[in-house]
Amino acid sequence: MALFLTDCSALENKVLTMKDDMEATSLLAQKLISENSKTALDQEKYQKRYNALSVKYERLEKELADTEATIAAKKEQAQKLTAFLNKLEKQEVLVPEFDEELWDSTMESVTIHKDGTLVYRFMGGLEKKIKI
Repeated sequence: MALFLTDCSALENKVLTMKDDMEATSLLAQKLISENSKTALDQEKYQKRYNALSVKYERLEKELADTEATIAAKKEQAQKLTAFLNKLEKQEVLVPEFDEELWDSTMESVTIHKDGTLVYRFMGGLEKKIKI
């Protein structure tokens, strides 16, 4: 189950695709620059094509950074989940009293709203609302 929740293979494939797209876009820009230096191109058309390639590259660069950050977060989540599951497996009985280490490895936060609703946010983003 931990593997399913933290699987990054699709995101890692997306990173490879984005890197390939970035390389292709960069090569197109280099080719365009080279062509412009050797041939009298219409500078307005050249600038439009170059700007379009530049915008595409920057968009891919941002998307790549965001995807890599998501992968890093999922890998961190996997480590925390594995540590939590290992701790639970070592328990001989149900937890008889409050265990701060178990709480810290399970809970991200608890928010108490004015209407008496408690929102428990678990590590990994799962939320549970309870009305008291």
